[in-house]
Amino acid sequence: MRRHVSESSDHVGVTAEELFLPLPSGDTARLTAFARFCETHRPQALAALPWAAAELAGNDGFSLMLAFIARWSGARFYVPRDARRFAAKAGMPIGAITHSRFLREAGPPALIEIPSAWGIFLVLRRVGIAAALATGEPHSLIARRFGVTERSLRAA
Repeated sequence: MRRHVSESSDHVGVTAEELFLPLPSGDTARLTAFARFCETHRPQALAALPWAAAELAGNDGFSLMLAFIARWSGARFYVPRDARRFAAKAGMPIGAITHSRFLREAGPPALIEIPSAWGIFLVLRRVGIAAALATGEPHSLIARRFGVTERSLRAA
């Protein structure tokens, strides 16, 4: 039986098995559903993300953060002083607040470390597992859905 992540219309058409495949990229229904899942669990997702990803998601949205991470995964990224140059270099409309925070945290070499897409996916997957556990679903279903052992769920 294929179950949806939640009964809300935010995830219609995307099952949990599809949602938590490796990090979605491009403008797909799965990316949209994944970003909506993150928005639904915003406090938990922001708290779990590395600082650069959390800044992007918190200020510019989860969709933009996912696209940025997919494009620049694992890179050292130069942060120009000019916000427009920064957005042009990134290839996406990153806001002035995010730019100023990146610039402040970049330090003298003006470089920030972009987390890997795989690391971001794992962090958000843990948020998904915690959300599924909170619903009271049987551990066997959650384990099958996320590809983990029931033992790891008992330890969580």
